[in-house]
Amino acid sequence: MIIPKENDGYEFKVYKSSTDYQLALANNRVDVLLVDDKNRVWIQTYDGQVFRFDQTTERFEQVQMGTERCESMLLLPNGSLWLFLKGDGAARINTNSDDVAMTLYADGRENGGMKGRALHVFQDIKNQEWLLTGNGLLKVDKQGSTSYFSQANKRKGSESQAFYAACCMNDTVYFASDKGRIWCYSLHNDIFRLWEIPLVDKVVAINQLDGKLLVTTETQGVLLHDPHTGNNQVFGRKNIPGFPTDAIHSVFVDSKHVAWFEMTEWGKVMRYDSAKKNF
Repeated sequence: MIIPKENDGYEFKVYKSSTDYQLALANNRVDVLLVDDKNRVWIQTYDGQVFRFDQTTERFEQVQMGTERCESMLLLPNGSLWLFLKGDGAARINTNSDDVAMTLYADGRENGGMKGRALHVFQDIKNQEWLLTGNGLLKVDKQGSTSYFSQANKRKGSESQAFYAACCMNDTVYFASDKGRIWCYSLHNDIFRLWEIPLVDKVVAINQLDGKLLVTTETQGVLLHDPHTGNNQVFGRKNIPGFPTDAIHSVFVDSKHVAWFEMTEWGKVMRYDSAKKNF
Protein backbone atom coordinates (compact mmCIF):
# COMPACT_ATOMS: atom_id res chain seq x y z
CA MET A 1 0.00 0.00 0.00
CA ILE A 2 1.30 3.48 -0.90
CA ILE A 3 0.15 6.55 1.06
CA PRO A 4 0.90 9.96 -0.54
CA LYS A 5 1.98 12.75 1.83
CA GLU A 6 1.96 16.36 0.82
CA ASN A 7 5.24 18.19 1.55
CA ASP A 8 6.23 20.54 -1.25
CA GLY A 9 4.86 17.92 -3.58
CA TYR A 10 4.14 14.28 -2.73
CA GLU A 11 6.17 11.79 -0.77
CA PHE A 12 5.29 8.16 -1.32
CA LYS A 13 5.82 5.56 1.35
CA VAL A 14 5.37 1.85 0.73
CA TYR A 15 3.82 -0.43 3.34
CA LYS A 16 3.90 -4.15 2.70
CA SER A 17 4.08 -7.48 4.41
CA SER A 18 7.72 -8.41 4.89
CA THR A 19 10.07 -9.75 7.52
CA ASP A 20 11.74 -6.33 7.39
CA TYR A 21 8.58 -4.56 8.58
CA GLN A 22 7.01 -4.91 12.01
CA LEU A 23 3.48 -4.59 10.65
CA ALA A 24 0.26 -6.44 11.35
CA LEU A 25 -0.37 -6.52 7.60
CA ALA A 26 0.01 -10.14 6.51
CA ASN A 27 -0.87 -10.01 2.82
CA ASN A 28 0.35 -7.64 0.09
CA ARG A 29 -2.75 -7.91 -2.08
CA VAL A 30 -5.40 -5.32 -1.17
CA ASP A 31 -8.87 -6.03 -2.58
CA VAL A 32 -10.86 -3.18 -0.96
CA LEU A 33 -9.72 0.18 0.44
CA LEU A 34 -12.04 2.69 2.13
CA VAL A 35 -11.39 5.95 3.99
CA ASP A 36 -13.59 7.06 6.90
CA ASP A 37 -14.37 10.64 7.95
CA LYS A 38 -11.41 10.62 10.36
CA ASN A 39 -9.11 9.95 7.42
CA ARG A 40 -8.34 6.44 8.63
CA VAL A 41 -7.92 3.77 5.98
CA TRP A 42 -9.76 0.45 6.13
CA ILE A 43 -8.22 -2.37 4.14
CA GLN A 44 -9.51 -5.78 3.11
CA THR A 45 -6.74 -8.09 1.94
CA TYR A 46 -6.94 -11.04 -0.44
CA ASP A 47 -7.07 -13.55 2.41
CA GLY A 48 -10.24 -11.95 3.85
CA GLN A 49 -8.57 -10.11 6.72
CA VAL A 50 -9.49 -6.51 7.62
CA PHE A 51 -7.11 -3.84 8.93
CA ARG A 52 -7.34 -0.20 9.95
CA PHE A 53 -4.42 2.08 9.07
CA ASP A 54 -3.95 5.26 11.09
CA GLN A 55 -2.01 7.77 8.99
CA THR A 56 -1.01 9.74 12.10
CA THR A 57 0.64 6.84 13.93
CA GLU A 58 1.38 4.81 10.77
CA ARG A 59 0.04 1.72 12.52
CA PHE A 60 -2.00 -1.16 11.13
CA GLU A 61 -4.58 -2.61 13.51
CA GLN A 62 -6.12 -5.95 12.63
CA VAL A 63 -9.82 -6.63 13.17
CA GLN A 64 -10.13 -9.79 15.24
CA MET A 65 -12.46 -11.96 13.19
CA GLY A 66 -11.85 -15.43 14.56
CA THR A 67 -12.59 -17.92 11.78
CA GLU A 68 -14.64 -15.40 9.77
CA ARG A 69 -13.30 -13.96 6.52
CA CYS A 70 -14.46 -10.81 4.73
CA GLU A 71 -15.68 -10.85 1.12
CA SER A 72 -16.52 -7.14 0.69
CA MET A 73 -17.01 -3.95 2.73
CA LEU A 74 -19.40 -1.00 2.68
CA LEU A 75 -18.92 2.27 4.59
CA LEU A 76 -22.13 4.13 5.47
CA PRO A 77 -22.36 7.96 5.76
CA ASN A 78 -22.82 7.72 9.56
CA GLY A 79 -19.45 6.00 9.98
CA SER A 80 -20.57 2.37 10.29
CA LEU A 81 -18.46 -0.12 8.36
CA TRP A 82 -20.25 -3.29 7.32
CA LEU A 83 -18.31 -6.44 6.47
CA PHE A 84 -19.96 -9.02 4.23
CA LEU A 85 -18.53 -12.37 5.27
CA LYS A 86 -17.69 -15.45 3.23
CA GLY A 87 -20.01 -17.51 5.39
CA ASP A 88 -22.92 -15.40 4.03
CA GLY A 89 -23.13 -13.36 7.23
CA ALA A 90 -22.39 -9.72 8.05
CA ALA A 91 -20.62 -7.81 10.80
CA ARG A 92 -20.52 -4.15 11.78
CA ILE A 93 -17.72 -1.89 13.02
CA ASN A 94 -18.24 1.59 14.48
CA THR A 95 -15.44 3.59 12.84
CA ASN A 96 -16.05 6.48 15.27
CA SER A 97 -14.73 4.28 18.07
CA ASP A 98 -11.06 4.02 18.97
CA ASP A 99 -11.10 0.23 18.87
CA VAL A 100 -11.68 -2.06 15.88
CA ALA A 101 -14.09 -4.51 17.47
CA MET A 102 -16.76 -5.97 15.21
CA THR A 103 -20.25 -7.22 16.06
CA LEU A 104 -21.75 -10.14 14.14
CA TYR A 105 -25.34 -9.34 13.12
CA ALA A 106 -26.17 -12.04 10.59
CA ASP A 107 -24.97 -15.54 9.93
CA GLY A 108 -25.93 -17.57 6.89
CA ARG A 109 -25.27 -20.74 8.84
CA GLU A 110 -27.23 -22.05 11.80
CA ASN A 111 -25.11 -20.93 14.72
CA GLY A 112 -25.82 -17.31 15.50
CA GLY A 113 -27.18 -13.94 14.48
CA MET A 114 -29.94 -13.50 11.93
CA LYS A 115 -30.08 -16.62 9.77
CA GLY A 116 -30.02 -15.56 6.13
CA ARG A 117 -27.45 -14.51 3.57
CA ALA A 118 -26.53 -10.83 3.92
CA LEU A 119 -27.29 -9.09 0.62
CA HIS A 120 -27.17 -5.33 1.18
CA VAL A 121 -27.05 -2.63 3.85
CA PHE A 122 -28.85 0.72 3.82
CA GLN A 123 -28.99 3.86 5.99
CA ASP A 124 -32.23 5.84 6.21
CA ILE A 125 -32.71 9.55 6.97
CA LYS A 126 -33.02 8.81 10.71
CA ASN A 127 -29.54 7.22 10.67
CA GLN A 128 -31.05 3.79 11.24
CA GLU A 129 -29.15 1.00 9.53
CA TRP A 130 -30.93 -1.81 7.71
CA LEU A 131 -29.34 -5.14 6.85
CA LEU A 132 -31.14 -6.80 3.94
CA THR A 133 -30.84 -10.58 3.94
CA GLY A 134 -32.20 -13.62 2.16
CA ASN A 135 -34.51 -14.18 5.12
CA GLY A 136 -35.79 -10.81 6.30
CA LEU A 137 -34.59 -7.43 7.54
CA LEU A 138 -32.52 -6.39 10.54
CA LYS A 139 -32.63 -2.82 11.85
CA VAL A 140 -29.91 -1.25 14.00
CA ASP A 141 -31.00 2.06 15.54
CA LYS A 142 -28.79 4.96 16.68
CA GLN A 143 -28.44 3.41 20.15
CA GLY A 144 -27.32 0.07 18.69
CA SER A 145 -30.55 -1.77 19.53
CA THR A 146 -31.75 -4.29 16.95
CA SER A 147 -35.14 -5.40 15.67
CA TYR A 148 -36.18 -7.88 13.00
CA PHE A 149 -38.75 -8.13 10.25
CA SER A 150 -39.51 -11.37 8.41
CA GLN A 151 -42.43 -13.14 6.83
CA ALA A 152 -45.22 -13.73 9.37
CA ASN A 153 -46.89 -17.14 9.83
CA LYS A 154 -44.25 -18.83 7.75
CA ARG A 155 -45.23 -22.42 7.03
CA LYS A 156 -42.78 -25.29 6.95
CA GLY A 157 -41.30 -25.64 3.47
CA SER A 158 -42.39 -22.18 2.33
CA GLU A 159 -39.94 -19.78 0.70
CA SER A 160 -37.98 -17.28 2.74
CA GLN A 161 -38.56 -13.62 1.96
CA ALA A 162 -35.40 -12.03 0.57
CA PHE A 163 -34.75 -8.30 0.28
CA TYR A 164 -32.46 -6.92 -2.43
CA ALA A 165 -32.57 -3.12 -2.42
CA ALA A 166 -33.89 -0.13 -0.48
CA CYS A 167 -34.81 3.50 -1.07
CA CYS A 168 -35.89 6.26 1.32
CA MET A 169 -38.26 8.97 0.14
CA ASN A 170 -40.00 11.47 2.45
CA ASP A 171 -40.94 9.50 5.58
CA THR A 172 -41.02 6.03 3.99
CA VAL A 173 -38.37 3.38 3.39
CA TYR A 174 -39.10 1.02 0.48
CA PHE A 175 -37.65 -2.51 0.53
CA ALA A 176 -37.55 -4.58 -2.66
CA SER A 177 -38.40 -8.27 -2.57
CA ASP A 178 -39.58 -11.04 -4.92
CA LYS A 179 -42.80 -11.43 -6.94
CA GLY A 180 -43.33 -7.68 -7.25
CA ARG A 181 -43.58 -7.27 -3.48
CA ILE A 182 -42.27 -4.03 -1.94
CA TRP A 183 -42.52 -3.53 1.81
CA CYS A 184 -43.02 0.11 2.84
CA TYR A 185 -41.83 1.14 6.30
CA SER A 186 -43.16 4.35 7.82
CA LEU A 187 -40.56 6.35 9.72
CA HIS A 188 -43.46 8.18 11.34
CA ASN A 189 -45.15 5.25 13.10
CA ASP A 190 -42.75 2.30 12.51
CA ILE A 191 -45.40 0.28 10.65
CA PHE A 192 -44.85 -1.87 7.55
CA ARG A 193 -47.34 -2.15 4.72
CA LEU A 194 -47.16 -4.31 1.61
CA TRP A 195 -47.23 -2.76 -1.85
CA GLU A 196 -47.63 -5.23 -4.72
CA ILE A 197 -46.70 -3.76 -8.10
CA PRO A 198 -48.23 -5.05 -11.37
CA LEU A 199 -44.91 -6.60 -12.41
CA VAL A 200 -44.80 -9.95 -10.60
CA ASP A 201 -41.04 -10.35 -10.63
CA LYS A 202 -37.91 -9.97 -8.52
CA VAL A 203 -37.33 -6.26 -7.83
CA VAL A 204 -33.59 -5.64 -8.22
CA ALA A 205 -33.54 -1.89 -7.52
CA ILE A 206 -35.61 1.05 -6.25
CA ASN A 207 -34.47 4.61 -6.91
CA GLN A 208 -35.88 8.06 -6.27
CA LEU A 209 -36.22 10.04 -9.47
CA ASP A 210 -37.71 13.56 -9.40
CA GLY A 211 -40.23 12.76 -6.68
CA LYS A 212 -41.18 9.42 -8.20
CA LEU A 213 -40.07 5.86 -7.54
CA LEU A 214 -38.18 4.05 -10.28
CA VAL A 215 -38.65 0.31 -9.76
CA THR A 216 -36.44 -2.04 -11.78
CA THR A 217 -37.30 -5.72 -12.14
CA GLU A 218 -35.14 -8.65 -13.12
CA THR A 219 -37.01 -9.79 -16.25
CA GLN A 220 -40.13 -7.61 -16.75
CA GLY A 221 -38.79 -4.13 -17.37
CA VAL A 222 -39.20 -0.92 -15.39
CA LEU A 223 -42.04 0.74 -13.47
CA LEU A 224 -42.24 4.46 -12.67
CA HIS A 225 -44.56 5.14 -9.73
CA ASP A 226 -45.95 8.47 -8.59
CA PRO A 227 -46.65 8.13 -4.83
CA HIS A 228 -48.84 11.26 -4.82
CA THR A 229 -51.29 10.14 -7.51
CA GLY A 230 -50.72 6.38 -7.40
CA ASN A 231 -50.16 6.30 -11.17
CA ASN A 232 -47.85 3.66 -12.65
CA GLN A 233 -46.00 3.70 -15.96
CA VAL A 234 -44.43 0.48 -17.22
CA PHE A 235 -41.54 0.58 -19.70
CA GLY A 236 -40.19 -2.34 -21.69
CA ARG A 237 -39.88 -3.94 -25.11
CA LYS A 238 -43.63 -3.75 -25.74
CA ASN A 239 -43.89 0.04 -25.60
CA ILE A 240 -40.36 1.45 -25.98
CA PRO A 241 -38.80 1.20 -29.48
CA GLY A 242 -35.25 -0.10 -29.33
CA PHE A 243 -35.58 -1.47 -25.79
CA PRO A 244 -33.29 -4.51 -26.20
CA THR A 245 -34.72 -6.75 -23.45
CA ASP A 246 -36.90 -6.63 -20.37
CA ALA A 247 -34.15 -8.34 -18.37
CA ILE A 248 -32.01 -5.86 -16.42
CA HIS A 249 -28.91 -6.40 -14.27
CA SER A 250 -28.68 -3.05 -12.48
CA VAL A 251 -29.50 0.66 -12.63
CA PHE A 252 -27.62 3.84 -11.72
CA VAL A 253 -29.16 7.31 -11.32
CA ASP A 254 -26.65 10.10 -11.91
CA SER A 255 -26.54 13.67 -10.54
CA LYS A 256 -28.51 14.99 -13.54
CA HIS A 257 -31.43 12.66 -12.78
CA VAL A 258 -30.67 10.36 -15.68
CA ALA A 259 -31.14 6.64 -15.07
CA TRP A 260 -28.72 4.20 -16.72
CA PHE A 261 -29.83 0.57 -17.09
CA GLU A 262 -27.36 -2.28 -17.49
CA MET A 263 -29.17 -4.83 -19.65
CA THR A 264 -28.54 -8.58 -19.62
CA GLU A 265 -27.67 -8.49 -23.33
CA TRP A 266 -23.92 -8.06 -23.73
CA GLY A 267 -22.87 -4.44 -24.24
CA LYS A 268 -26.42 -3.07 -24.07
CA VAL A 269 -27.16 0.02 -21.93
CA MET A 270 -30.37 2.06 -21.86
CA ARG A 271 -30.77 5.58 -20.44
CA TYR A 272 -33.89 7.34 -19.20
CA ASP A 273 -33.91 11.15 -19.03
CA SER A 274 -36.50 12.17 -16.45
CA ALA A 275 -36.55 15.79 -17.68
CA LYS A 276 -37.30 14.80 -21.28
CA LYS A 277 -39.28 11.74 -20.18
CA ASN A 278 -37.80 9.50 -22.82
CA PHE A 279 -35.46 6.54 -23.30
